[in-house]
Amino acid sequence: MARSLAELSELAGIVAVPIDTHVQRWGGGLPQYAVGHLDPVTRVRSALPPGPAVCGARCDGVGIPAVIGSAHRAAAEVARAE
Repeated sequence: MARSLAELSELAGIVAVPIDTHVQRWGGGLPQYAVGHLDPVTRVRSALPPGPAVCGARCDGVGIPAVIGSAHRAAAEVARAE
């Protein structure tokens, strides 16, 4: 819990101490990628005309770095199309 509080303080400026906490596993909260997952993602991206782009955890993986990277790639694709 100390690590979570330190990260909240550093990243969001939240310094309040919680009165109570509860940690729970969320089984359906993350995408479950099947074998061959990238094939339909590639087909969708290939079928799009210049301009729109798809991105996000559904396409490129979970976690903040993966989603940010996905958004940067999509933004670059959109910018190239202009």
